Amino acid sequence: MAIDALKKNPAWKATIEGHTNSTSTAAHNLDLSKRRAEAVKAALVAGGIDAGFRPDQTGRAERDNSRPRPEPPR
Repeated sequence: MAIDALKKNPAWKATIEGHTNSTSTAAHNLDLSKRRAEAVKAALVAGGIDAGFRPDQTGRAERDNSRPRPEPPR
């Protein structure tokens, strides 16, 4: 679904944020959230999305879950 939407709208940019809960150490959760974001990026690339200019991925872990999220484009 996301791959189709990105292919149909090549001007769209995507930010991928991996998240975790707080059941482990902060360092472990940050690493896990980064790996989750990278896995999503890899799936998008495998689906034909050019990662050379999009998407931007990052890990957030539990330390940054309160950050406001932008509304997705329609």
